[in-house]
Amino acid sequence: MKERYQQRKETIERLFGTAKEYHNLRYTRLRGKSKMEATLGLTLACLNMKKYSKIMAGIVFLVCLKVIISRPIVITIVKEKTSWINIPVCLQSEATD
Repeated sequence: MKERYQQRKETIERLFGTAKEYHNLRYTRLRGKSKMEATLGLTLACLNMKKYSKIMAGIVFLVCLKVIISRPIVITIVKEKTSWINIPVCLQSEATD
């Protein structure tokens, strides 16, 4: 239970911190609860979409990485219109350990 609370705390605090710092929610120029609820709802929806796109990009990257490792992409270059050169290319950047 304690680990779950710790993870939830990090996720929620990061979300509200980002909203306050980068999405103009530290101070408001709006009057009325309904206007502020609408602004907050749109901001949090945008942050959720941004989070979802990062998750999906990670999944796509892992799938592409698996394809690249199992079958390298071959780029064919035309040299002087007569000979063809096949060069295997790996799209993965070199990892530094």
